[in-house]
Amino acid sequence: MIDIQIRDKCVLCMSHDLEQVFELAETPIANRLPKNLIDATRDSSIRIPLTLLICNFCQHVQLRELVEPKILFEDYPYVSVSNETMKERFVKLSSEIIENSITEKSNTVLEIGSNDGFLLKQLQDYGLQVLGIDPAKNIAHSANRLGVSTIIDFFGPHVVKAILEKIGKPKVIIANNVLAHSSKLREIFLALTELMDSYTHLYVEFSYLIDVIDNTLLDTIYHEHTSYHHLLPLTRFLDEYGLKIVEATRFGAHGGSVRLMITMKSNPLVARENLNVLLDDEKQRNLENSNCETWMKFRMRAKLLEHQLKATLQADFAKSGQKPVGYGISAKFTTLYYGLKLHEFQISDFFDDNPLKIGNFVPGTTQQIKSSEDLNPALGQTIFLFAWNYKTEVISNFNRKGIYGDVIVPLPFAAF
Repeated sequence: MIDIQIRDKCVLCMSHDLEQVFELAETPIANRLPKNLIDATRDSSIRIPLTLLICNFCQHVQLRELVEPKILFEDYPYVSVSNETMKERFVKLSSEIIENSITEKSNTVLEIGSNDGFLLKQLQDYGLQVLGIDPAKNIAHSANRLGVSTIIDFFGPHVVKAILEKIGKPKVIIANNVLAHSSKLREIFLALTELMDSYTHLYVEFSYLIDVIDNTLLDTIYHEHTSYHHLLPLTRFLDEYGLKIVEATRFGAHGGSVRLMITMKSNPLVARENLNVLLDDEKQRNLENSNCETWMKFRMRAKLLEHQLKATLQADFAKSGQKPVGYGISAKFTTLYYGLKLHEFQISDFFDDNPLKIGNFVPGTTQQIKSSEDLNPALGQTIFLFAWNYKTEVISNFNRKGIYGDVIVPLPFAAF
């Protein structure tokens, strides 16, 4: 039995004036990959609603159904080094942080949600003192074995003293894909302000709500993601904590993300033009309520996407007589497969190349995840690419292995 809480107030402004803007079919918990058949059979019937709410006071978008964080994160199958695309992005990011924010090698760096420590290792190799914090025991132990000091815990006020004792007030704090994952943002920012001074640079990344809407990135919606951020509500929220955004950069990760650099208001840096461009664009879009044109079009595109993917799968089976296979059993998988009801069209096998996933069971099924080494190129089966956001790397790897079946790339989808 999974304990679910129903959100009744906005995570940012605490208003109770919340309104439903979008709903998907019920799904299993993303990234919950049973390790044996008994657990897979037990979990196969678990389905939890996915409902997006908008706050009518501050316009922040958030998930209604909240799963206990320990269920989601303590045994976590995602690692930064799972593919070359992520490695390259973090190497580049570490260089940018050093260039823009590091003034001397005595500076210290804290990463919240540090995962396997790959990003911190790049900064540590530069000569900086680094510290990570992550609740996923299996991944954090790997980081510590790598030599990247990592506290195994959720971030909040209760760990501030331990952090200060280890590294003092850090010059740089990194929180990549953290703000979307917690329903305790007030506690997080209370702790952050205790760790920051006028010269601290806080870097945060998250999937950008505008890209989710424009490109129908439905698979960004899953139970780990309790918030779907855009900048107008977040700017007002940060102001409460004496913080300001000084830079906002859009980039392509996960179909469309934004990276912010945040400082205390007392920092002399002024907002760069890229931030003002994004804020102006958001003001013109009108995301104010569930009946605005933006949300109406999003719901229409979602229905059209579901119809087109089902039609594609039907046509492919009629043509080849073979069931497709699926590649990439990421968190995004559960929303595409169940949220759009694609599980009504049986997929014969599921593949991934993350060793933490291979041999475990696909969420909601009693089918095991196989390695792509087991894909038989002679069969020429259609491959449904659930990991569409890594399509260039994945397809290149398929070609290198002699796997040339047709590939269905479901997203992005911007029909109108």
